[in-house]
Parts: sequence; structure tokens; C-alpha cells
Amino acid sequence: RSGDSEEEASSMVWDSQDLRGRAEHNEEQLLAAMSVDPGRFPALNDLLLEVYAVLRPKPTDYEQRNALVDVFSKMATRIFGNDNGFPVVQAFGSFTMDLFTPKSDLDLSVNFSAEIEDQCPRKKKMKVVRKFAKVLYSLQRDGIYCGVLPVVSAKVPIVNVIDRGTGIECDVTVENKDGMTRSMIIKLISSLDERFQILSYLVKTWAKIHDVNSPTAQTMSSMSIISLVAFHLQTRHPPILPAFSALLKDGSDFASVEKNISLFKGFGSANKESVAELFVTLMSKLLSVESLWEHGLCASNFEASWISKTWKKGVGNLSVGVLHVD
Repeated sequence: RSGDSEEEASSMVWDSQDLRGRAEHNEEQLLAAMSVDPGRFPALNDLLLEVYAVLRPKPTDYEQRNALVDVFSKMATRIFGNDNGFPVVQAFGSFTMDLFTPKSDLDLSVNFSAEIEDQCPRKKKMKVVRKFAKVLYSLQRDGIYCGVLPVVSAKVPIVNVIDRGTGIECDVTVENKDGMTRSMIIKLISSLDERFQILSYLVKTWAKIHDVNSPTAQTMSSMSIISLVAFHLQTRHPPILPAFSALLKDGSDFASVEKNISLFKGFGSANKESVAELFVTLMSKLLSVESLWEHGLCASNFEASWISKTWKKGVGNLSVGVLHVD
């Protein structure tokens, strides 16, 4: 039966050129049908920028998170000792991308080397998580932390803990080099055009309000949402962001990405669309292609184009090639 299911899934998949044409046609048709009054965009833009200003963290939010990174790094040294400056605890995710709010979790990675690639065996990760959890349980009894929850059987072994002093939930993983690399790339890309950061904040907030920002509930992760925003800016006319293939052509290390991004300063300056226009057209884009996900439609940041792609689980869900480089 599994073979039959795979054949059915394959028969549903259309080629990239056909899908891209249908997606672009649907988007044009829906925008024309919506007939949005351009005169309303300035007021909506002002409102969205006010929302963005409210969402932005204050200096104390940065200070609290930086202090927690330091606390956990010192904790790692006490637990595992010091071997040429390692282990060290480093932040990644929304905090390092500068896309967090005061209520956001703080993603932390316990790193035992400066290698870009994750070299840590799963058994070691589980052992590290257990040791961290043991110390955190002790500190929880002292009233410093609460909600200590190690999940060593997860695909990515993790221990969740809440700092009582700040109320910030910290998610501690081990050698999460993939997460760190993605965060670094998004942070660098944000420097190309401020509309990317603003729109990412707004769409993430919209997704949370509509309960579609929870991977555990089989909806979109924050990284998928951010990637969709980037994709929308890549596919405007003229484009606001370049294809990620141009940014990652020399590798995904910081120096290479930073060098290539410097070549695209001012890339999107010819596009004068406001945040409001981009927000409305992004919602229209997603609505217009709703019927195409089941045929293998995937938004590829790497190619800055709609493509056809099948996954191990088949097709049928909204698919985003998050920093997709294959």
C-alpha cells in the first residue's frame, strides 16, 4: 500500500514550469479581483509601522538576554570544565536575527568547538542535556528557575527552562550549528532592506494571532514564515531581495556570506512598494496558491522562484525551501 501511496503522490506533482506559471497567473487574477483602493495604503502603512514599533524590544530586553547567555555559558564551564575556551553557550534564532519580541523564547546552543558543521554525536548531545537538566533542577529548587523540562528523545535533544527573574523561556540544545548558521544568514540579509525585518515582524505576529505559528501543531515555524517573507520580496517586480543562491555561492560561513551580501547593497532600492502594499500582496499571494500546494508547489529562496518539490511525507502542505540549497 505504501508503494501505491507514493505513486498517487507522484501523479499529483506538476513540473516546476507549469506550477510557476499557474501560481503567477493565480496571483495576478486574485489581485485584480480584489481591486484594492491604492488611496488606503498610506493609512494602513502608518498603522502597520505603529504595530511594528510596539513589537520592537527595548534596550532592557537585549540586556536581559545577553546576561542569560553569559549565565548559561558560565554554567556550561562549571559543568564541563574549560578546554581552550570551550564549551561556550551561544544564542541563535529570533534573538540573533533581531526578530524577537519581549515574549519570545531564547534559543541557546552549547558548543564544544568552533567548527561550522555539527560534529557532535547524538549520544553526547543527550548526555549534555541530562547534565544541564540536573543542574537546572537543583537551581529550580533554589527558586532561580522554573519549568525545567528535558526532552532527550526529541529529534533535537533539548532542555526547556524559564528564568524566574525575567520570565524568559530558554531552549537549550547542543551544537545547533544549523540553527546558528541560518540565523546568521537571515541577520545579514536583513541589512539589505529594512522592509524585510518589518514585514517579518508583522507576518509572524499575524501568524501567532491566527494560530498558524506552531510546528508542534503542524503549522509553520518562525523560520518558515521569515523565509516566506523573503520569498515574497524576492519575487516582486522589481525584486527587493536577491536569490539566496547568489549569497551562498561561496559557502554558508559568515565571511563568505557577508562578502557576497556586500555586493547587493541597494539591490531593492528600485522597488518603492510600502510595507502595507507588501503585506497585502503577500497575503494575496498565499491565498492565490492555496490549491497548488498539493501538486508539489514549493517556495524556493535559493532560486527565488516557485518550484516543484516532493518530500518524504509526500505533498499537500504549504512547502517552503527554508534556505534551500540542494
